[in-house]
Amino acid sequence: MFTNAEFVAVSDIHLEHPGDDRGRVLLEVIDACISSNVQCFALLGDIFDFCLGGTGYFSKKFAAVGERLEALAASGTRVVFIEGNHEFALAKMGWRGVEVVSESERERGMTWRSASGKKILMTHGDLFYAPDTYLAFRKLIKSRPSLFAVSMIPGLLMDAYALRHARASRSRDPYRIINESAILEDARKFAGEKEADHLLFGHFHIPWAEPLRDKNGEGSSDNLLLCMNSWDKPNVLIFDGKNFHRGFTTAPGKPMAFSPAFKAQT
Repeated sequence: MFTNAEFVAVSDIHLEHPGDDRGRVLLEVIDACISSNVQCFALLGDIFDFCLGGTGYFSKKFAAVGERLEALAASGTRVVFIEGNHEFALAKMGWRGVEVVSESERERGMTWRSASGKKILMTHGDLFYAPDTYLAFRKLIKSRPSLFAVSMIPGLLMDAYALRHARASRSRDPYRIINESAILEDARKFAGEKEADHLLFGHFHIPWAEPLRDKNGEGSSDNLLLCMNSWDKPNVLIFDGKNFHRGFTTAPGKPMAFSPAFKAQT
């Protein structure tokens, strides 16, 4: 499936149950990475609609995903999982060989360098142009006291509540006002601080493909800012060592179609 791909990324799958269509497609993508000897597989956050690491309930619920990711890492592929705003304490899932980034993406992000020397910077994206109310709420719910309190609630009950809340939140997505120019400018600044050749993120469920800009504000057709689409239309992002492509599939077992190579318009 991913012949000649060096790097594959997925984001915003919002997986409720690993046995549903989204989960089955994800497992197929992971298996394809194993058979294609992909160098790096990145999960850019919100892979799960809700997941709390360190609890037996979620470890068991998403065991199939964890086992496949461990197998991918054992095959020699670098596996990076950047925690999204729907995921908590993922490092406690204990998946062997999987690099979990749970610190502030604004502070760290995660990078991978291609064989050609291109530096690809990855983050979830929820900290780009984020309102103070969101930042305060995010800090609260990801704090140790909050996570400890949630861990005391039976996993089945917490999961049911969180999934219901997530569905209600997504139903409002079409009516949200997105300040596209401010988000993209913030993203470009982040990429510039990290001296990245390309920036990849998700969170906004919008398939942006924009040029990065140098210090003079000029665009480059070789340096890209790419946002992942929602998994409502299952898709992956592929880098073949030279160009990025999006891959699309409609259902488990169906072949994947690939977009032409991206070129930023400057």
